[in-house]
Amino acid sequence: LALNLLWSHERLIFLSFLTLIFLCLTLYNPLFLSSLENKLYDTLVDLVEYQGPPLPLIVDIDEKSLLALGQWPWPRTRVADLVRLATQDGAVAIAFDIVFAEADRLSPQQIATDNPDLPQALAQILQDMPDHDQILADSFANARVIVGQTSVRTVAGNREEKREMAPVQFALLGPDPVPYLWKFPDVVQNLPVLEQAASGRGMFTARPDRDGVYRRVPIVMQVQEQIRLGLAPELLRVATGGEPFAIRTNEAGIEGVVLARQLVPTASDGTVWPYLTPSNQARYVSVSDLLNGRMPAGRLAGHLVFVGTSAIGLEDFRATPLGVAMAGVEIHAQVLENILAQSLLVRPNYTIAVELITTIVLCSLVIVLAPALSARALISVSIVLVGGYVGV
Repeated sequence: LALNLLWSHERLIFLSFLTLIFLCLTLYNPLFLSSLENKLYDTLVDLVEYQGPPLPLIVDIDEKSLLALGQWPWPRTRVADLVRLATQDGAVAIAFDIVFAEADRLSPQQIATDNPDLPQALAQILQDMPDHDQILADSFANARVIVGQTSVRTVAGNREEKREMAPVQFALLGPDPVPYLWKFPDVVQNLPVLEQAASGRGMFTARPDRDGVYRRVPIVMQVQEQIRLGLAPELLRVATGGEPFAIRTNEAGIEGVVLARQLVPTASDGTVWPYLTPSNQARYVSVSDLLNGRMPAGRLAGHLVFVGTSAIGLEDFRATPLGVAMAGVEIHAQVLENILAQSLLVRPNYTIAVELITTIVLCSLVIVLAPALSARALISVSIVLVGGYVGV
């Protein structure tokens, strides 16, 4: 009897120790577990294909456009033509997955500045001509345009050079969301004249998982100590009237973002898992077709439009769970498709609590049964419980 009691006591200690290990693994999610979880996620995404409509469109700086119109960057007057023609065709709003951070080198004033040996009369003529960046800003002012912004790593000693960001109106529904948000200390903005003329500003920065695959996209984040929306939700916000958005939180983190009169559910850190589908040419309109009049009339009518690039040389491709790289602008377009179709993959922020409680309950059940079961029966029961848990 004493030996049996001692053996039972040792088993209880051992199983309690295993329970503690399982709880720590659930909380800290080490690399080998997160890698296994990501691979399972990728397999499920690949097996279960989402059949959603390609709602937003992409005006694409593709290989055909570079061949027809010349290498990038183009004169800002050409980009202004793009905005003007897309708006005339009926585009509701236009978001740029591009940053215009520097002055146009092809602007007449810039040419005069870069060539000080020009004859005085010619230099004066160039100085008096319309500035390309102002022309682009005027096209922004006559349309609903969302300029893109992206993050940048801070260089030590240069923090005082940061530009102020335009204020954004939003509301908080619940506790402070800042501790949970992805944080980017600095940002690359567009030229001030373009920022001021735009109807909105959206971040197109995302972070890959440890294996380099982009599975999550931040809907809301903290940038330069200010809260900002991602490019896709900002496009939707502007297109639906430009009303302030709201962040709903609880004690477990962020529940979602309220914009366009709907709650977009997010993970506790403000990110979403888009239900990605293979690249679809139905989403794309070549810039060359738009500018050269070959696009069917009304092709952009009623659509939310992204401007980005699929040209290989411009290097805007990202690894995805589908096992193939995809143009970054198409990932943003699919995020917006998911929001509009309410098809985002959802992992509520209270899921970790459910996992911890379930782990404790199942492990406690094994510990309670341990003294009354043989080793073979205990192993069988444990396999059934764990297998059922994983299956659910």
